[in-house]
Amino acid sequence: MKLTPEQIDEYVTAYETSNKLPVNKIPCTISGVEVTMFGSNLHKRVAKYGGIRQLLETFVSRAGKPKPVKTPKVKAEKAPKKVSKKEKAEKLLEGGVPRARYEPRKQTKKERQAASKSSCARPDAFLGGGKSCKECPETGECLNALNK
Repeated sequence: MKLTPEQIDEYVTAYETSNKLPVNKIPCTISGVEVTMFGSNLHKRVAKYGGIRQLLETFVSRAGKPKPVKTPKVKAEKAPKKVSKKEKAEKLLEGGVPRARYEPRKQTKKERQAASKSSCARPDAFLGGGKSCKECPETGECLNALNK
């Protein structure tokens, strides 16, 4: 609802005599939405628009103002994904399975003796020699109970 020139004249005379409007609502000139104005809010708006007549003739509410056009947000580049252990393993195997290097470690004398306490180091020599350890090359280091 827009105000007619007669209504505007009535509002202006009422404001000039009593610093109040006859009705607390002023309609927007674009959308027609009525906005409540009284007291300090009304006085600040009158000062902002340069007078009561200009306020009543040119007032635009929030609903009447055009909404700003939103610009689409530019997405930032994502950081590279962390590579999982499985993917790392797959990358290593792309060229084929690497050949395993097996280099037997030589046992020390103590290690051979500790192993011979519970089992025979050369069962083939023991059984092939008539169940005796005389022909076994490990005789000097063997601590097995059979080597007596």
